[in-house]
Amino acid sequence: MNNRPSFRALGSLSLVALAALSLGAAACTTDLPIDGSGGGASTSTATSAGDTTTAGATTGGMTTGGTTTTGGGGGSGGGQPFETIALLDMVIPQVPDSTKNMWLAAGEKLDPTTLLVIVSTESQACNAPDFDLGTKNHHQVLIGLPQSLQKVGKYDLSSTDVIAYGTSWLGDGMGNGGGVKAVLATGTVEVLSIDTGSIKVRLEGLDMEFVAQEGDHVATICPSGV
Repeated sequence: MNNRPSFRALGSLSLVALAALSLGAAACTTDLPIDGSGGGASTSTATSAGDTTTAGATTGGMTTGGTTTTGGGGGSGGGQPFETIALLDMVIPQVPDSTKNMWLAAGEKLDPTTLLVIVSTESQACNAPDFDLGTKNHHQVLIGLPQSLQKVGKYDLSSTDVIAYGTSWLGDGMGNGGGVKAVLATGTVEVLSIDTGSIKVRLEGLDMEFVAQEGDHVATICPSGV
């Protein structure tokens, strides 16, 4: 199992900073360092809040659709509800390669049978999973498991076998704010159970904005016909 270099991308914005922004700045741009580990860093520019729909992935042979709401585990946001779905790459709507490349560190790849698990503060739908939430306030983690890891076990996010990507945004409601879009290389995902209809995972050791999403999440697996 190969390991990818670990890095941190800091892009959170304090309430004090937001207040300052609302007085003088029309927009804030946060550039995230990559440090040579591949995709996952991007620039987030403040604009008026809006939704952008992109695509995700799913696992073949899964038959049950829908979304599951779960409470946050550890971290500063324990108890916060999250929308959680899982879907195979082969069944998601068209997503530009440029978007998918953002999810990958060097040495990682997406296969049609990669199962993508989305844990988000925003609503998600099997027929239109949202991978690019723009400037809408949110925290979202995407975990991609190849077919060989779609079984009970604990897997390190630093492994190139596991895709892990996070995006967040904190705004002041007036178009100003900051956020993070980055490959996640710190922490683990543990598959606690999986069948044709759902997968239960435990996220631990996350950093940056995403500690609130630590804990157990049950994701309904989207049907292959969406």
